[in-house]
Amino acid sequence: MPKGFSEPNSSKFLEKASWCARLGSGSASRSIYGAPAIWGETAAYESASDLYAVPFTESIHEDLNNWSDAVMIVDAGEKSVSSSQGHALLNEHAYANSRFKQAQSNLEELLNVLKNGDVDRFIALVESEALQLHSMMMSSIPYYMLMRPHTISIIQEIWAFRTESKLPVCFTSGCRSQCARFIRFTLSGRNSKLYQQPLVIILSKRVVSLQCNRWQTGKNRK
Repeated sequence: MPKGFSEPNSSKFLEKASWCARLGSGSASRSIYGAPAIWGETAAYESASDLYAVPFTESIHEDLNNWSDAVMIVDAGEKSVSSSQGHALLNEHAYANSRFKQAQSNLEELLNVLKNGDVDRFIALVESEALQLHSMMMSSIPYYMLMRPHTISIIQEIWAFRTESKLPVCFTSGCRSQCARFIRFTLSGRNSKLYQQPLVIILSKRVVSLQCNRWQTGKNRK
């Protein structure tokens, strides 16, 4: 094995692990770092690659550096469409080119937001991206409705909670069919008592299971 690949914390080992993970899932390629990472070539980040994910190594603003992430399984049923089928729908999608350009623009802005700490804009970008992905599935031919009734209800409850509590909480939901059955909401690490708030109690009544964790950059981890 080439030098460096056998060292678990080396950059080459992590790149190789990310490359292997990507063969199963693009999202998985980013997950091995345990902190914000980028997958896919983009002018917004010079070292980004289509082959594997790379960590976002620039300094992240303290207001966005220590957040909690909760994954809620809304529906444990069978998939209605495979990920490959879902991706193939974009080949002939009328809005595909506009969506690709928008995704690049959003990524560039998001990277800046991570550095300047604009929490409100972070929330807007994260939620908008989630809804845009689902809108592409709903406007394709053939079309699919991958969100479940409880998913929509949970989103509305998150919005209501954020408005009433003034706490920085947002949601995201992927566009793969299995992702339509779960929703994750992100909460500011500065509000450590947030899990004791009514939000989790309300949402838990609508989910099959709940998993909570934190993400934090190694550079700023205490």
